[in-house]
Parts: sequence; C-alpha cells; structure tokens
Amino acid sequence: MVSLNWQNLDSSMMLNEAMFGAHGGWVLKPPSYLSQPHKTSQLQKAEPYSLYLDISFFAGRDIPVMSDKETQNLQHYIKVELNIEEANEFYRKSATKRGKSKDNAVKRRTETMEGADPDFGRESMKFEGVSVSVPELAFSKVMDNNQLQPEIVVWACIHLDRLQSGYRMIRLSDFDRRRSNGMLFVHIAKKLV
Repeated sequence: MVSLNWQNLDSSMMLNEAMFGAHGGWVLKPPSYLSQPHKTSQLQKAEPYSLYLDISFFAGRDIPVMSDKETQNLQHYIKVELNIEEANEFYRKSATKRGKSKDNAVKRRTETMEGADPDFGRESMKFEGVSVSVPELAFSKVMDNNQLQPEIVVWACIHLDRLQSGYRMIRLSDFDRRRSNGMLFVHIAKKLV
C-alpha cells in the first residue's frame, strides 16, 4: 500500500498518474519483473528495442492562463520528455540499495508560441534510435510551459506502449491533476524495432 502527497507536482507524480491513474491504482508488473526462482531473468537477457518516435504538433486549444496576464501575451512552448528505464537499472538499484537513479530522460522542445490557442504549424519532434528495454516502463511526458514563468501550466503523461500512431487529441491536466479543457492536436508516428 502506498500513500502519495499531492502538494507538489513533479516528475514522479506525473509518472505515477500515467502508471496508475487509469487503472484504479492497480497494474501488473511487466513479465520481466516477476519473480522467477532459479531462472535467469527475462529482463537481463532481453534485447533492447530501438524506438523511432515522431510527434508533429499542429495546435493547442484552451491552454489555461496561470497568471492574470492577458491571454494574447501568454507565450507557450511544449516540452516532451521520454522517461526510459535502462535494462539493468532495476537490478543495479536492488543490488546497491541506492534510492535515486540517474535521469534517463530524452528531451525536446518546440518554439515559443503566443496565446491560449497556439498554432504550432506542424512542428515536429523526432526521437530516433532511443534504446528501450522495458516498453511497459517507458513514458512520454508532454508539458506546456509559460515562457514568463517557467512553471508547468498543463501536462499529460502517457505510457509509451499505449501511445498510438495517427492523429490524436492529447487531453491535458492542470497543476492540480484535474482534467483541463486544454488539448493538443498532434500526429504521432511510432515504431519499436
């Protein structure tokens, strides 16, 4: 049983929401993390996948304003992070009893746009050749930041194995984890090889 304190929105809370939010708090471990006495773990012998991910941003809609500045002066940029666990990281943490692992995030960012309904003009972010060992533990975080206050305005965190190719509307949550009216219209091309 785990209890979380939602006083501060941070990367850990976003990952937690993506992992457990849509499943009533319960998920199964990936097969490679299950106990297998007297056997070599699948995780140790699993070959990593190579990820190709291309996210094209078309537009945003109803991006909330955090401050009392006028909406047309609000400047947004979208930041995408891929959080990926390395193949041996789980075992290294277990063996050494270290509490924190290094940041395995791959990051990209769009140009700055203005207004509550920004037009990104099909700006593309490509992630090519990223090594993914456990797709069930890889996440894509999409954050909309304010240029004037580098705080997260709205965000979405999605399991990489649930991120589907094609045209998508990404629903955004606000700072208090509530679904906002904000959305991003994107095209996603994803391939794990």
